[in-house]
Amino acid sequence: MLYMQGNLKEAIPYNNEARDLSLKLSYKRGLANAYNNYGNIYNNQGNYPEALKNHFNSLKIREEIGYKRGVAASYCAIGNVYANQGSIEEAEINYKKGLEIFREINEEIGLADTYVALGILSEDQAESETEMPGKKAGLQKALSYYIASLNVYVAIADSQRLALSYNNIGNVYDVEASLFTNKDSMNSRYELALKYQKMAMEIQENTGNDQDLPLTYNNIAGIYLEQKKYPDAIVWTFKGLAMARIVNSLLDVQIAEKGLSDIYLKLNEPQKAFDHYVAYINIRDSIFNEENTRQTVKSQMQYEFGKKQAADSVKVADDRKITDAQLAQEQTQRYALYGGLLLTFIFALFMFNRFRVTRRQKELIEIQKHQVEKAKDIVVHQKLLIEEKQKEVMDSIHYAQKIQRALLPTEKYIIKNLTRLQNNS
Repeated sequence: MLYMQGNLKEAIPYNNEARDLSLKLSYKRGLANAYNNYGNIYNNQGNYPEALKNHFNSLKIREEIGYKRGVAASYCAIGNVYANQGSIEEAEINYKKGLEIFREINEEIGLADTYVALGILSEDQAESETEMPGKKAGLQKALSYYIASLNVYVAIADSQRLALSYNNIGNVYDVEASLFTNKDSMNSRYELALKYQKMAMEIQENTGNDQDLPLTYNNIAGIYLEQKKYPDAIVWTFKGLAMARIVNSLLDVQIAEKGLSDIYLKLNEPQKAFDHYVAYINIRDSIFNEENTRQTVKSQMQYEFGKKQAADSVKVADDRKITDAQLAQEQTQRYALYGGLLLTFIFALFMFNRFRVTRRQKELIEIQKHQVEKAKDIVVHQKLLIEEKQKEVMDSIHYAQKIQRALLPTEKYIIKNLTRLQNNS
């Protein structure tokens, strides 16, 4: 499945062929599937108007032929596009339309994954709230959706999604803890956060799901850091770093290195803090360069895709003159193409989570621009403290301060939010 593998450039010609064959055979379900694929491709490219156009074309056909599961998937795919462009209300409306249909036809995976999408959306709403009651209400709403998804995953024994649901619930409790001033309330939320993260860890370790373990280890480390339990935080961060290197997850390596820098700074060990901070900067720059390369390839691919669609439209008009006998022969030879179409909402949901990572990273860079002046005062204060204690590392610390002027967001934002963006991806 080229589309599942993210190999969009090679997937496009196959999707073009599937679309053409569907037109020749008047196979509406196949045509709707092709439009759905185009919508996902444009969504991946950030061309949201074209993504919506193709998804609505798919939705219209699926409604005409009474394909309810496809209709539900189309509503959720449309919700993904709206969510990616920040239209939260429109996203919620479409997710709920899809949710109702999945419930009606008893499609459990689609139902549970839509609950997750609504949970993510509710967390975004909570973050945008400026008043405490609104934040707490948004988090409780997210929690209710995550628990609903959890119940379905338990019923169908989907261990990977079950573990990620535990991650999601743990993250909500972690964020909620920071909203309390009462220590007992705060600590009770931290304990719940740890409980659910460790439940996720147990499933991931028992099932050999190494790919998701760095996320969970880093989540646990972040909770210990917030509780100022620094020795525990160090142990779990190093576990996350080691596993991230094994599975080659640069984002998780970045998170772990930044976490270690923060921990050692709290422990007044500036040289170690500096070393891990430099490692964090190097990984961050590596990810940034990879993203630039992907954007360049994506722009070229979009250009080629547009030309190919125009050429194929002319080709389709000419091919309509083919005889019925030729059409029957082509149907036999190429019908297997339909098995290659990935049209499920499940993958669209995972793509949505990946776009949330990209979108949030861009937001973090913008936030950094407004924090430079405030960071200067903090850096100067740290410099004076270190000068008093360790003259011999003066040059290294001075260099670290220069790097810190390019710091993304605050440590709290990185630990709580950047980690959370990897969920369900």
